[in-house]
Amino acid sequence: MTVRTELLAGVALCLLTLTGCTATVTGTPIADRSAVDAALDTGSFPTSPRTIAAPSEAEGKVLETRRMLEVIPTLSDVDPAMKYMQGMSVVTGDGLASAFGSGVGAALSAMQFGVTVDARDQAPGAKGLDFHELIGGVVRMASEADAAKAVADPRVLGSDGTQFGYTSPPKIPVTVDGFPNAKAFTKTDSGRTRTVALAQHGRFVVVVWSGSAKAGAVQDFLRRQTEALDGFTPTADDRLTTLPPDRDGIETRTLPSKYSAARVPSEYGWSTQRGQLHFMANTDAAAKDFADAGVDLVGMGGSNVYRARDAAGAVLLGDRFITEFKGYYASSEESNVPGVPGSRCLAIKTDSDGFSLCVVAVGRYLAEYQAIQPTEAKQATAAGYLILKKAG
Repeated sequence: MTVRTELLAGVALCLLTLTGCTATVTGTPIADRSAVDAALDTGSFPTSPRTIAAPSEAEGKVLETRRMLEVIPTLSDVDPAMKYMQGMSVVTGDGLASAFGSGVGAALSAMQFGVTVDARDQAPGAKGLDFHELIGGVVRMASEADAAKAVADPRVLGSDGTQFGYTSPPKIPVTVDGFPNAKAFTKTDSGRTRTVALAQHGRFVVVVWSGSAKAGAVQDFLRRQTEALDGFTPTADDRLTTLPPDRDGIETRTLPSKYSAARVPSEYGWSTQRGQLHFMANTDAAAKDFADAGVDLVGMGGSNVYRARDAAGAVLLGDRFITEFKGYYASSEESNVPGVPGSRCLAIKTDSDGFSLCVVAVGRYLAEYQAIQPTEAKQATAAGYLILKKAG
């Protein structure tokens, strides 16, 4: 144990005087921070900034989809009710078949890669199946000719095969105003009608699946997406592995993912605040939080690390995250990570199981970690705290 330096100086002065003196030292002894840090429970997590290698081909594709996310419309801009994100997917033909139907998946089977985002009008923690949903994205083909061929493929409007033992409802072809070359159809099941549309734009195919209650959501998404692609320059096929896997050292401050980038693309690389909106629970709340905290960069690994304007912004962002999830899950219980100053954790109970969310700010950076087990979340947060301290 040590005490504050200024108190020690006062004692030394008394000892050096010829006449002697007595002194009462006030204050509370504080633990040596380095000793506390050394005793933190970090489990098997690393505690130092990591080295980021040049991307592999698979990782280069993920980094390119991260660029594509920058120009995908925020779905709440298309329909204000669609602000609760369900996730981002780097898709293949099989993935598209699952979301859009086997005919669309088959027509786009020659795709290079693509990315979709998914939102609902139902907040996390809400119960029941009475919600509306909107999915949109961009698929990259090898050429403009391949994109045109995919949209024109008769399988887009043809019958979908059986999926999970379920026979797909018949497709009703429809048109989309302003997009004469688009292919679109509706399907009605259990009294609900969904619309699927594909439109070519250069070497890209824009895809949208709408269970939105807002009329014109499909048309609005296609318009916004094609306009955004006008200002987007795709990375050449032979340059994907030259894309930067890190920016300003933000990725070195994250914990490594347990998985490959191909398996869990949301845990690799980095994003600006605009692209990160597609990963957040509530895009509207996140946009305000990022603006208020001055977030400009996000590192994505086993943990997320957000760079704010300053230390106050990092603390503000962490507090907003905790407050937001308390609102979704009233039964959540808050705690902290022993020995980690400013850390906050929520143990969240859900109908199926539950998860834990922890945050800690160090300087202008905020580390965030989620896990099923509370102990893992706290160990990871302690490790993330040490990484941020060492990275400076």
